Amino acid sequence: MAIRPGVFALSLLVLPAPRAVEAQGLASPFGTVSQRVDSTTISLEYYRPSVRGRAIFGSLIRWGRLWTPGANWATTLEVNHDVTIEGLPLPAGKYSIWMLPGPDSFVVTLSRAARRFHVQHPGPEDEQLRFGVRPDSIAPVELLAFAFPEVTPDGATLRFQWADRSVPMRIQVHARAEIVAAHPLGSYAGVYTIDGMRYEIILEGTRLRVKADKGAVEEGLDAEFDLVPAGGDGFHQRQYKNGVLVGTEMDELLTFQFEGGRATGFEIRGVAENKVLARATRVP
Repeated sequence: MAIRPGVFALSLLVLPAPRAVEAQGLASPFGTVSQRVDSTTISLEYYRPSVRGRAIFGSLIRWGRLWTPGANWATTLEVNHDVTIEGLPLPAGKYSIWMLPGPDSFVVTLSRAARRFHVQHPGPEDEQLRFGVRPDSIAPVELLAFAFPEVTPDGATLRFQWADRSVPMRIQVHARAEIVAAHPLGSYAGVYTIDGMRYEIILEGTRLRVKADKGAVEEGLDAEFDLVPAGGDGFHQRQYKNGVLVGTEMDELLTFQFEGGRATGFEIRGVAENKVLARATRVP
């Protein structure tokens, strides 16, 4: 929260015995990564094999052979709202990820058969979409990884990297109907305090910008952030880290109180807890 109140499976000919799976799991730790863009959450679950001195692409991972970017169970991608990936529509849901690697192009397939062991390749009847991506050559990466190195207000770049290859995939979220605040934005602007900490709300064009005391925000986040209308006199915080958008905090709601046409204060409410976490008053 901004205000402090209170990432390949190696194809085998047969399925390994259970004890072998357990051992492989230890060698390839389980990992997760997620990114929220507006109200859309993009999540991945995967196992992370290491290079361990082996030649990977074009050798251990053969060109043109289907595999899942991970180990043990197929890597999965889940989105809670409809999105587009590399310009193709992807409905909300959970999918397994498969790749056909090549020296100059990786063909990525998303399958509706999400729960698959890595040698149980999905059938065409479960294919949701496929697209080609040009891989990048990178400095060697020992442990297979997925990350979101680029996030914008309308999407994010999901990047796979392992050994000397990196595969970027652009995901865009759908624009939502604009939510308008109940009062003119200028009437929310002003200086407020919570437990002696200062929050200056400034109207910049058509957005509300907050400049807070450094100690009033979560460690690692910028002390400057935006307020995004959530309906009525409620707002969510759009957070940044080193000037780069992190996402919108949907689990907290700032609700303003009014008197005489301008805001006199606001409450910070935890949505999940359904309780007030802090109260702010306007400085006269």
